[in-house]
Amino acid sequence: MTKPLIALFFAAALTCCAQTIAQLYGEKTLANIAGVDRTIDGVLGVAAIDLTTGETLEYHARTESATASLIKVPLLVQLVRARRAGAFGMDDKLTLQSSDAVTGSGHLQEELAQGPVTLTVHDLIVRMIVDSDNTATNRLIALAGMEKVNATMRSLGLAHTRLQRIMMDSAAARADRENVSTPADIAHLLALIWRGEAAAPDDCREILSVMKRVNGAFRATITDDVEVASKTGEVGGVYTEGGIVLLKNRPFAFAVMTSLLPDAVNPIPAVAAILYRHFERLGRGNLYGNEVH
Repeated sequence: MTKPLIALFFAAALTCCAQTIAQLYGEKTLANIAGVDRTIDGVLGVAAIDLTTGETLEYHARTESATASLIKVPLLVQLVRARRAGAFGMDDKLTLQSSDAVTGSGHLQEELAQGPVTLTVHDLIVRMIVDSDNTATNRLIALAGMEKVNATMRSLGLAHTRLQRIMMDSAAARADRENVSTPADIAHLLALIWRGEAAAPDDCREILSVMKRVNGAFRATITDDVEVASKTGEVGGVYTEGGIVLLKNRPFAFAVMTSLLPDAVNPIPAVAAILYRHFERLGRGNLYGNEVH
């Protein structure tokens, strides 16, 4: 190889392998997340998508694990799509009986102890997302259809997201018939919602408006002037949260999934602070890190 060709090859290699400022800063952010991981006796997976550039941060983000109530977001996507197709209306009324009640999150189980309760589909959705009501969720699973939820997720590219049981079905969970996803899948779904591509644009905005009412770890960690649309989940040894942080100059989608955790050990607030710091810093500057004012 002649010297000019060697120089040309070397220059091309430098060009193709060069990292952006955001990528280099991302390496530090992932190292900080790894630091949180080292403090817990459990498993941590994180994915975040820069909604401005499309760049991703991933830490153990492609391992399937239990979603807990985070699976309610894929269910909601299928519900708004089915409504759009004319399967039902948001004002349609459904009556629940005492036999529909299940334990866990929400207040419907207590109301049903007093007799039947009639609610609209919209009311059930709000209870499912904001209160994480398991009784409302099970009625909505019956309305949407479990396999239809999974088919929609596959059509959106979420190959590792599966709704496989109703809420509080301990026998199914013991048999490993668990509701599962990955942080990468959930973050991708949330980015699609943000872009108005997971369903009709108006329906995606409706999803976000309901999720903005959730008070999760990210909401508690981030300053009040920044909107957060999220969904949380918790079952034995598992904490999860996914959503979108509407940071003015650098909005981002995120998903954090944990498992095998000791009781009351939740690393999500620490991860939330790290991710917020990452995107807030990027939002201050231009492509090359100059904090332009």
